[in-house]
Amino acid sequence: MNVLKLWIWSDLHQEIDRWEFPARLPRADVAVVAGDLHRLPDAVDWLVRRLDAGILKVRRVVLVPGNHEYYRREMTNALRRARTEARDLGIDLLDGDEVVIGGVRFLGGTLWTDYAILGDAEAGMAACLDKIANDYSLIGIEDGGSVRRFTTERALALHRAYVDWLAERLAVPFQGPTVVVTHHGPTLASTDPERRDEAFTAGFASDLTWLIERFQPDLWVHGHTHASCDYRIGRTRVICNPKGYGLNGDEENRGFEPRLVVKLETGADE
Repeated sequence: MNVLKLWIWSDLHQEIDRWEFPARLPRADVAVVAGDLHRLPDAVDWLVRRLDAGILKVRRVVLVPGNHEYYRREMTNALRRARTEARDLGIDLLDGDEVVIGGVRFLGGTLWTDYAILGDAEAGMAACLDKIANDYSLIGIEDGGSVRRFTTERALALHRAYVDWLAERLAVPFQGPTVVVTHHGPTLASTDPERRDEAFTAGFASDLTWLIERFQPDLWVHGHTHASCDYRIGRTRVICNPKGYGLNGDEENRGFEPRLVVKLETGADE
């Protein structure tokens, strides 16, 4: 049985925090980066420079965009440009995309949110507009030749479209492990326990327990919450390993593990 080693991390926020990995990083087959690395296409450039320098000791990189990848960008054009650059440089940038590496199927995308994880979507939208307003002031979306601000309604539409796509892909049989990679979280258990009851938690995760229970992917990797988690729903393992912001020399998420590697057994030759 072959093993594929996944090095999992997210939320380095290099657009504001010039942090670098420590020495003696692990050797792995695939780096799985669950968003909020840097603005697009700068996130791709950041990865390529460190791959070329031998800092990142991996053969492949799977990257999904987070919300911060689109800050001060028009979403459609930023993603299109980054896709082209990533493809030319050998990085798998996934947003509603699938790639198979070493016998493992990766299904990836930002996910966004339905704002309803605490039961009231309208209250969730209002809280997010109030508490995490940057998404709706710093992200642009093309609209008939002009650019307007991203909205909660657009996020909801993107979320629904991605969940529909993901359910369709998960329903297709695959002879090997399946890994889902998103930026936003898939259940309430993925959110920060200290903020779980606050209304703006609706901007960090949606309740996709039903999807996980139905299809049981082997692994679901996400970011966004700036709080680490590692739990199971049936045979599906859910992992979030975000660095978060650097705060006056300290780290927001002290549970961040820069050397976290997960091994998946596969039946395929690489």
